[in-house]
Amino acid sequence: MILADSITYQGISALCRSQGLDLRGLPFDRGGMIADALETACANWRPRAVFLVPSLHNPTTVTLSDERRQALAAVARRHSVLIIEDDVYRPLLDSGPPSFAMLEPELTVHVSALSKSVAPGLRYGFVVAPRAFLGNVAAALRIDCWSISPLTALIATKLIESGSAARIVKFQQEELRRRQAVLREVFAQFDVQTDLTSTHAWLHLPELWRGGAFARACRQRGVAVLPADAFAVGRETIAHAVRINLGAAPSIHELRKALTLIVDLLNAGHLEISGAV
Repeated sequence: MILADSITYQGISALCRSQGLDLRGLPFDRGGMIADALETACANWRPRAVFLVPSLHNPTTVTLSDERRQALAAVARRHSVLIIEDDVYRPLLDSGPPSFAMLEPELTVHVSALSKSVAPGLRYGFVVAPRAFLGNVAAALRIDCWSISPLTALIATKLIESGSAARIVKFQQEELRRRQAVLREVFAQFDVQTDLTSTHAWLHLPELWRGGAFARACRQRGVAVLPADAFAVGRETIAHAVRINLGAAPSIHELRKALTLIVDLLNAGHLEISGAV
């Protein structure tokens, strides 16, 4: 059994299904996964691992505080539960709490990549794992893809060694700050969860709207958002919210236009709901 936030990155659900693993979602709040919920689940279910996206969580944008990380790590330590740390967004943070790989190196498989912070087309990732797991990680990679393109590895290496990767990340942060400023301006009256350098935002929908209906209504107006159920683990009741991708728009002008359409739809409220369902 694998544990995760009840709303989390869709890839872990697909991976667990493909491997025949039981994935179960745990409660979370605006600070992330709740340590007491993890404690109860570990005591009752004896899971093999817990999957966490601790920095700029996809989709909720939460970055776990140092206190929350310490609490979750302590639970994993007590129950000898492996931590799978998907930290692909961490480079976009100006600064952040210690990773789980730093807090619990013998219990953490730390996964990162360049695709979110440097370039989407640069499919180059990294895994840091406890020595006891390195053989299994290497075997899984051989089975899954054997090897990445040598040209991709060369490009990634040159970008990192020359300092270009760090400069690109800095540029991405500055652009995201500009886009987040537009988001805060346009959505000033709504409950939006986000971060200054997040690539996405988590919009809590006002009364009457449901995630799926709102996403369909947005799509009819040419704007794509993802409802909470796209990220849901299991079939429990989920939040009425949608994820907004701030990095997809080709320009800030196009982003503002899309966000304004979303706000117009929110303000229309019940006048639009019947036609969207």
